[in-house]
Amino acid sequence: MKHYNIYNDYDGKHELCGIIHCEIREFEPYYIVEIVGNKDRYDFPVDLLGIHRDWGNESQPEIIRWLESRVVPKNRMWLDKILESVGLHEWDLDTLLRLNQGRVCDDEFSIEIVEV
Repeated sequence: MKHYNIYNDYDGKHELCGIIHCEIREFEPYYIVEIVGNKDRYDFPVDLLGIHRDWGNESQPEIIRWLESRVVPKNRMWLDKILESVGLHEWDLDTLLRLNQGRVCDDEFSIEIVEV
């Protein structure tokens, strides 16, 4: 099992604001979103706000899509060259998240993967 800790780095605070729990159910990853503490909508990624209370399978694609949006897209032109430049031979979500900490230029959130 692993967790994707989501941090709000606004003003350099690096505060834990959410966790995406990933467990294996029937040989497939299953994701559950949890908001940590008394966070309001400005402290948490807005893309995940509607998902955190939905524990059903229908939320799985949105969670995966959000995680994948934090790294170089699978269909990026010259992807092989980009991956090669960081020592990878294939696109791997967790490895890419570890490399860039899930940071994008559009918001102040970062991700830390924790194996449990």
